[in-house]
Amino acid sequence: PVPPLEALVVPTLDGTIPPNAEKMVNAATEKIAPTLLAQLLGTNNFLAWPEKLFIETPLLGEFIVEKDWNIRTIYLRGTPLAFFGIWCTGLEEKRSCSWFDRSGIFLGEAPDTEGSLILKISEGQERSAQVGERVVEEEGFQSLLSLYDFFVRNKIPLLVINFVPERREFRFTSGPGTRFSASSTFALSTTTIAFLDDLARSGKLTTTEYVDLTVSGRVYVK
Repeated sequence: PVPPLEALVVPTLDGTIPPNAEKMVNAATEKIAPTLLAQLLGTNNFLAWPEKLFIETPLLGEFIVEKDWNIRTIYLRGTPLAFFGIWCTGLEEKRSCSWFDRSGIFLGEAPDTEGSLILKISEGQERSAQVGERVVEEEGFQSLLSLYDFFVRNKIPLLVINFVPERREFRFTSGPGTRFSASSTFALSTTTIAFLDDLARSGKLTTTEYVDLTVSGRVYVK
């Protein structure tokens, strides 16, 4: 008789199960579904699967499908998604959160965490965060990255990051109490970031109340 597929295991390189395991299984199944053996035997049949298969998707990255004849198991070996931060939308009981990566792409549902260990952006307006969509325009996300890297590089603690969609602005509040505003419609220039670095190194940022970066090519400091 034709042996059935008894298990489909998805360990990472260190043996743990990645949070995107189900999506990896679905992607691998869709990959082999059009093949002749899969159509004849079904995707749940061990013989329908190839000895080795390389798969790459924009949301899951690269992973390898391998077959173990001894225990009739298909292994999908890869690495977890590169979660970079959490984006939360809505207020109170209608609030929902999603992971996003460093390119600004939503990756799926995330917990509504507390604390500053994980980058977290709050957006008061409700919206559906679809996996594969951008959190904001690409140029605006580069501004978010540039400012976040600025805070990390200069060891400035971040308390809150809000996104105000009606004004298309990011609003940061730092540990010293300085507030920053940046537009989500354009990327900050290297000159602007260099100016902020100089401001931080000089110590003047600790006495600065507000930094406005909402106009392209200009910095307003109070």
